[in-house]
Amino acid sequence: MDYQYLMDSDEAQDEILQRLYNLQTLFFVKKELGDLADITDRLFGYSVYCEQGNSTFLMSTVSVIMALSESLEDKITEFCDSIENWREEGYPEVDYEEIYALFITVPYPHIQESLNLLSQEDGYFMEEETLVIKDFYCPESKEGLMRVTVKDDGLLFYADLSYFPNDYCYNSIINTCIKLRKIFEGIYHPEEGEKCK
Repeated sequence: MDYQYLMDSDEAQDEILQRLYNLQTLFFVKKELGDLADITDRLFGYSVYCEQGNSTFLMSTVSVIMALSESLEDKITEFCDSIENWREEGYPEVDYEEIYALFITVPYPHIQESLNLLSQEDGYFMEEETLVIKDFYCPESKEGLMRVTVKDDGLLFYADLSYFPNDYCYNSIINTCIKLRKIFEGIYHPEEGEKCK
């Protein structure tokens, strides 16, 4: 291994830090969900030269949290869109110009009721049928960092594209999915909640 390259390259150091963050996140998921989550052989690498960056890890981790079958895992869709295309597709109204979105097909009943239940916890609130996720690191802010709504039997997470790619946004998606999985399994205890670091 070329240790001098690792010492001199900001890119290599960033990749190492990202891999450590990813591995820490997988351990956090396992700690929160126990036997409900199988992190064996799961991706925690980071494709530093790939345009997708760390998003492949996010989608892989969400599939672990939600216990998605391989076919449903393949249906997780990440996309960026302009406001014009977003409106034409009939998605919810937003104030920003470019949107980052992640769509997850969820094989659980009562999805909307689960979002409503989650809205009672600090850091979340409802705007009509949409759950608004506040910035966990700035809880006094009244602005929503991200939104999630039920769409076509799944969950549509979306936010202003300028927030991505940032680990704290990925944390928000992962934390929300963990809590939703606990609700689906009937083991949700908001007073015991811990945020992914």
